[in-house]
Amino acid sequence: MHACMHVYIFVYLYAYANSVFVLLQASGEALYSSDAPIAARELCGALVLCPDGCVGRSLLNLNWTATFASPGVVDVLTAADFPSAAANAAANDDTNTTPHYLLPLGEAVPCVGAPIALVLADTLAHARRGAQLAALQFSKRALEHQGITTSICM
Repeated sequence: MHACMHVYIFVYLYAYANSVFVLLQASGEALYSSDAPIAARELCGALVLCPDGCVGRSLLNLNWTATFASPGVVDVLTAADFPSAAANAAANDDTNTTPHYLLPLGEAVPCVGAPIALVLADTLAHARRGAQLAALQFSKRALEHQGITTSICM
C-alpha cells in the first residue's frame, strides 16, 4: 500500500473517532478518568498553587499542619521529595514560564499559579480541601530577578 494511502486512512479513522467522541460528549455519555470508581489503595491529588500577588517573591516556608489534620489526607509531595534538582526541572519550552515542576523553597515565584506541592488524599474532594488549607509564607518584597513574568501559568 502506498504511503499516502496510509496517511489518508489514518486521518479518516482519527476524524471518525474524534467525531464519535464529540457525539458522546454532547450526549453526556462520554467517560472520563474522574468517572471511574476509585480502586483500592488509589490516591487522588490536588495541586497547591501560588496565589495572585506573589510573583517575584521568594517562597520561604510551607506549613502542612492544617493540611494533615484534614480528613483523608495521606501525604504532601514537594520539590524536596524529588531525588535530585534535575528531576524537578521542567522541560524547556519557548516561554520557560515555570522552570520547575514544583517550586522549591527559596526560589522566586515565576508566575501566578505556579505549582508548589501535590496533596494526596483518599478522594479528590479531600485532596482539594487539604490543598486549600496549606499555609504558605512568601518574602515581603519581590526579588531582583531577570525573566519574572506576571502571566498566569498554564
